[in-house]
Amino acid sequence: MTSVEVAVENLDTGQWWDAAAQAWTPTLRWNPAPINPAGGPSAPWTYPPTLPAGRWQLRARARDGAGHLDATPAQFAFRTD
Repeated sequence: MTSVEVAVENLDTGQWWDAAAQAWTPTLRWNPAPINPAGGPSAPWTYPPTLPAGRWQLRARARDGAGHLDATPAQFAFRTD
């Protein structure tokens, strides 16, 4: 794995986080998540946004050294108070 991309959706508004613009957008946005160490079969990664109270969905996908993207991104829905 050489990189991880994360998409964060606000399920209450249908908006997606765009880390480059530092804004919410109506279109799905994949954002880079740092991994350390890169290049192994598995690696820890983090994604640092602070989310207000609401319902959220997080999607994550990996990219390997040949540039192939994970065809089935992991998804997790959760709530913050």
